[in-house]
Amino acid sequence: MSQKMISVGLLVCLCANITTFAAHSRWPKVQPLERAFHLSDGTKRGEHLTIFGEDKKPLYLLQCYINAQDVTDKDFDWGGDFECRLTPLPVDKYAHKNLLTDERSTRDWDTRAVFQIPEELMLIKVEGVPIQYPGRGKARLFKLRGMDIEISVTDFTFGPRRRGQHQRVSSLNFKVVIGSDTTAHSSADEPLNYSDSLYSSIRWPEIASSHKKIRFAGHQLTKISILGRNRKPLYDLYCCLNPNFPADTANERIFSGDFHCFLFSRYDFDGSQGYLLCDDPYPTVEGQGRGRFWIGDITGKCGDYPDYGKIREFRLRGMDLTLSIARFELVSSRVGSDSEETKIRTLDLEVTATPDFTAIGDIAAQSKYMPPAVPDPQNPNRYIQNCDSIRVRTRPGFLDPIDLGP
Repeated sequence: MSQKMISVGLLVCLCANITTFAAHSRWPKVQPLERAFHLSDGTKRGEHLTIFGEDKKPLYLLQCYINAQDVTDKDFDWGGDFECRLTPLPVDKYAHKNLLTDERSTRDWDTRAVFQIPEELMLIKVEGVPIQYPGRGKARLFKLRGMDIEISVTDFTFGPRRRGQHQRVSSLNFKVVIGSDTTAHSSADEPLNYSDSLYSSIRWPEIASSHKKIRFAGHQLTKISILGRNRKPLYDLYCCLNPNFPADTANERIFSGDFHCFLFSRYDFDGSQGYLLCDDPYPTVEGQGRGRFWIGDITGKCGDYPDYGKIREFRLRGMDLTLSIARFELVSSRVGSDSEETKIRTLDLEVTATPDFTAIGDIAAQSKYMPPAVPDPQNPNRYIQNCDSIRVRTRPGFLDPIDLGP
């Protein structure tokens, strides 16, 4: 049995929202509030709104700016065409600089409180199909600390476009509605529930069935386009053999491993870009997901392990996409005086894409199989790759991919 050590965290169950604060903690109740605002570039670019508790004491400060990427703040990195920031009064011990940041995220900019205009606010029509992502449109609901905060953009205009410069928002109207919510327990914005029901209203553009076989050799980066019914590209699949980490990139995503593929959409503007083959809606590292292959994944018994070996199926956006390594050749070379390095010399990749209207999520659905890893009996914080038996997934969850590899 071939084994390799995998440095991982714990298996994370996403069947319930993860909160850094105990679910039964009691946050102070807020006073209900509804206010409308108008911002104008050059005159009034920002608004500050104090949120009070039932005892009339200030609890939070909400700050919102248009052209937020221009705001200078030594404590916070603003971004986007419009962004809102929520901070406690006084500042408390929790780590997020913006309470509207997704609670599972460690990055300040990973927040739905950044509005990209007009990409996120306007309906996208692809082959006649209107698409707007839940939770990322004109109205966005945030749940945290015993309250609901809805921030909605009601109208906006742009200034003149200047060559070589980002087009600025000229004016924007927005509304803030705040209410008490005893089910909102988290210390920062609760993650969206990325269940199938979240995307049930989206009808993804239909792809044309295709089957392609590509020969890779040495160090090679290749783009494979997936077409729509009108024969225009809808998605681009970038695959790299023997990537030079961290130099090899595609649309700012860094390739790693022995063979690595990223999938990008041609038609949308979404935070998951490049992570479409990742089944975790909150990726933390570039190599997360089943789009990355190591030699140990495609050799021996592990090569036949479903969805984690040589053949990997991804279901998303109205399609079934299968990546199959049909044939490969390894080469070993001496490194130093007492060790060898093995690489993939050549590889045949078969890419099969077919319509699947039951695949309604915007990123890959979880495989029905668990990763081929079992707890190390010698160390409860590590896992050992074990492909002797195939384990079926019984509940949602993710195996932390940090340091996956040889």
